[in-house]
Amino acid sequence: MEIVFGPVDSRRFGRSLGVDLSPSKKQCNFDCVYCELQGAKTMESMQEIVLVDSILQAVQTALRTQKCDVLTLTANGEPTLYPYLYELISNLKDIVPESMKILVLTNGSLLWKKEVQDSLMLVDIVKFSCDSLESQAFKRIDRPHTSLNLAQIEQGIREFCQRFNGEIVSEVLFVKGINDTKEQARQIARFLSTLQGLKRVDIGSIDRPPAYKVEAVSDEKLKELASYFYAYDNLCISLPRRSQNKAEENLSLQTYDTNGLIGLIKRRPLSTLDAQKILDSKTLALLDELCQKKIVKQCSVGENIFYQIVG
Repeated sequence: MEIVFGPVDSRRFGRSLGVDLSPSKKQCNFDCVYCELQGAKTMESMQEIVLVDSILQAVQTALRTQKCDVLTLTANGEPTLYPYLYELISNLKDIVPESMKILVLTNGSLLWKKEVQDSLMLVDIVKFSCDSLESQAFKRIDRPHTSLNLAQIEQGIREFCQRFNGEIVSEVLFVKGINDTKEQARQIARFLSTLQGLKRVDIGSIDRPPAYKVEAVSDEKLKELASYFYAYDNLCISLPRRSQNKAEENLSLQTYDTNGLIGLIKRRPLSTLDAQKILDSKTLALLDELCQKKIVKQCSVGENIFYQIVG
């Protein structure tokens, strides 16, 4: 797979160029039930590591032709597992234009580690997940590696927020029958309200094809759960919804070959609306061909239809 992918249209951060720190396979210390990637055994450290120079070269090449709002460090898994994170981000700061922010998407599980904190001090935006603070629900929804401790994760998030001077965003994702009680919502809201420098809380549910057979909460339930967060005046709450407006963004249309298109969809199942907004006519024809060959299929999640890799 390619290291750099996109750009993609992010509802929360604008036009985003993705950098995959684990392009060859899923490497994560969580195996979340709602993950866009297929389920996989959790791991404490990365087994397959891409060289820093390879990542930097891929980013430099992409930046010659792409203008984006953010450079998003993510992974087929958890980016903070990458062992050379500080070196990578230090060098990225030298090649990424000042107009472009560096964003890290993390599950928050390793924010208690000093080396992870030190690395993330160099970026502009950190978004971490916080799906449950109740032990059994945490294990059911995030399916963490046995080395992880929920209390340590909670304390690590608190310590990181105290140190970080950039933009901090938290995401809470509710899954039907697992973490969707009012008690859990209140517990998460109470914790997030105590964090220093938290700019925004994104509250949502499943809106892409999940790794396991789980269901989204209803819109009415989601609004009810969000009400417990609105109770705290210092929390800025967002309930992002996927736009139905094809003309919402005037994006430059992207061209992909077969491997690039398959790689993009593996990382981020693509809605039919997103495909029309970001892919050129040649790539849309290729996408239709992949569907006919049953390499790609369509599936429905809520009101939206997504392209997903078969198998």
